[in-house]
Amino acid sequence: MLSSLLITLICMIFQHGSAVDMAGCYGHKPFPLVIDATRQKTGEIKSVGFDEGEYPNNAVCDYNIKASPGYIVKLTFLEMDVYPSNRCGKDAVFVMDGDSEGADLGVYCGTEPPTFPILSTKNVIHLRLRTDNKIQRKGFRVRYEVILPSEVCPPGQYRCTNNRCYSKDQKCNGADDCLDGSDEEKCNLPLPAYSCGISSIFPIESSSFGPDRVVGGIEARPHSWPWQVSMETALFYPNSHQCGGTLIHPQWVMTAAHCLGGYPYAEDWRIHLGNHNRFRKDRYEQIRLVERLVMWPGRTGDEIPETPVDFDQDIALIKLNAPVQITEGVRPACLPKDGYEISVGEKCTVTGWGETRGTGSYENLKQADMYVQSEQNCPTGDKEFKICLESRDSHQGICHG
Repeated sequence: MLSSLLITLICMIFQHGSAVDMAGCYGHKPFPLVIDATRQKTGEIKSVGFDEGEYPNNAVCDYNIKASPGYIVKLTFLEMDVYPSNRCGKDAVFVMDGDSEGADLGVYCGTEPPTFPILSTKNVIHLRLRTDNKIQRKGFRVRYEVILPSEVCPPGQYRCTNNRCYSKDQKCNGADDCLDGSDEEKCNLPLPAYSCGISSIFPIESSSFGPDRVVGGIEARPHSWPWQVSMETALFYPNSHQCGGTLIHPQWVMTAAHCLGGYPYAEDWRIHLGNHNRFRKDRYEQIRLVERLVMWPGRTGDEIPETPVDFDQDIALIKLNAPVQITEGVRPACLPKDGYEISVGEKCTVTGWGETRGTGSYENLKQADMYVQSEQNCPTGDKEFKICLESRDSHQGICHG
């Protein structure tokens, strides 16, 4: 059996009265901390301050794991407690392919470690913990393994897109064994019967909360809007919420075309369904990858501009890599029939993970009431493609989420 190596740090500072090892951190030697994995092919790394329960503020700590040529490095996060923020913009763990100048394989934060391993394409992988000057958390604990590229999955198993593995009998069995739908791609299984637009978890009536509510709406009852989608950029985990979307079919999502700006390719995206909290996995949560992006009037792939700006036809469709499983927490909305007209004054409910401007919890799904306005009260633009809405609370709005 391969022996285990626990990296023991050697440079000490004192933090809250206890010794904290700063090896690998900028301003302390060695920097970066180099782990020789040519002899010990498996080991464990703890971030600075992990055993003490707090990483330091304003730190940049680098760990370089180097294997022999021809091998790759597999990382499995065992524990993760890094302050969560959207796109990990505050404290974060970066994993890079090769040395510190290599391409990012992922950026991680939050309290739930990734459910999938991370693989280098080279014989070196680089970790970096970056912290700001505010909230301190425990950090991370990760196991590394040196393997051959042919050893990613056991014999007779296949590799999921997220680097998990599945067996032959799990392909096209209707179950999401990969946890990203990749074992159910291109299976052409019959879709289950379902009713659209029906939530078995009854939504909260916004008006029952009165005027004292968070900016942008109130927190929704968890899973009461089962067609709500979070569109996330693929590099960041657990949350890189970019835009909301609506599930309109087990394999199709509708969203705003401007959301694709800067991310015009299918591989740029990861789609989350059935979640309520942006930073914690919910019991109904499903993750899918993207097979195809389609922007009005039918542009796909390289035809999608880097910065879509046509707000008069601001609509796009996303084809998921595999159909979702219809559950209490994941269910398509209904599309209106051709020719349907909505009445002026009719109440609509908008949902999303919007800004709170410091007045509420932005990690949970919110909802807000809006009312249909007449064309005469709409701003300029092509009204043929728009529904004009207004809130009776001037602090609420769709475009904040």
